[in-house]
Amino acid sequence: MLPYLELTLLEEIPQALLEKTLQALWIIPTLVLSIFILYLSSLVYFFLLFEPFVFLLNLLCSFMSLFSSF
Repeated sequence: MLPYLELTLLEEIPQALLEKTLQALWIIPTLVLSIFILYLSSLVYFFLLFEPFVFLLNLLCSFMSLFSSF
């Protein structure tokens, strides 16, 4: 009975270690995905924040080019 118990424990330890390693490896793609989503949201926020200024600057430049042609 004792050798069987030792063999069972030796088989379960690598299996448990493998399961814990796979659980820990899921952290990496989750972090990468969350950083990518944060990057995209900051780009969208930056665009929404500064897009009216870019539009106004473009409008100003177009008016300046229009009036400079006269």
